[in-house]
Amino acid sequence: MEYKELGDRVSPPIHHRQVPRNIGVVSELCFQLGLPFLSAKVVTKGVNEAGAGFYKLYTEYFPEAKKLTHKEVFSEELKKIRGCTEWYKLADYLHINIDLPRPTSKNDLPPSIRILPMNSREEFPEISIEDVQKNYSLGNLNDNREGLYYFRKTGMNACEGCLVLFQFDNLIIASANLQSIEKYDSPIEGQYYKAYKFDIKTVRIFQPITIAELNKIDSSLTRFSQSKQEINVSY
Repeated sequence: MEYKELGDRVSPPIHHRQVPRNIGVVSELCFQLGLPFLSAKVVTKGVNEAGAGFYKLYTEYFPEAKKLTHKEVFSEELKKIRGCTEWYKLADYLHINIDLPRPTSKNDLPPSIRILPMNSREEFPEISIEDVQKNYSLGNLNDNREGLYYFRKTGMNACEGCLVLFQFDNLIIASANLQSIEKYDSPIEGQYYKAYKFDIKTVRIFQPITIAELNKIDSSLTRFSQSKQEINVSY
């Protein structure tokens, strides 16, 4: 973002010449909180690099950086900004209500994470991903079936609280927390002897996730299949 653009977006707007002083204060606060210098994201028009004031302030706090060029410091700080997972510290300090990733305690982790293949050929023939998400995951599963997902006999060996990722057409398209596994003496709809009971309050749909994206999280996952795969909870 350029200095003028940032100045115009402040409420009330400020002149672009006032921006460096203010973002310098933000960087000083970042230093106190152990965060990268966020002011590196504000660049000079036509140059697309942080201004000279950024380099001067940075080397005051980190004198060893003087052996690096302005461009090297700028590039390295951008990497740190992108990789930082603690921006909630800055938001909390400034009392800004924004949804940012926070550390997950072990108590918040599900006992397991399972991938549940949905049979697109038999259960959802010629239905698009969008329709499955809208009409089944958020519709039928919630409204008509009260969180029950029927299956014939062979299912996942999963326990209460397990996070289930719904696999459809070689993508992960939805998720929900498992409450229990129901069993029936007489088949439901003439073919289903069991059902997963999901907590309907936890059903989520999202931009479909590819196997390549999952592989970046858990390298043991290399392809989708009709088997019920598991993701390492620690990831």
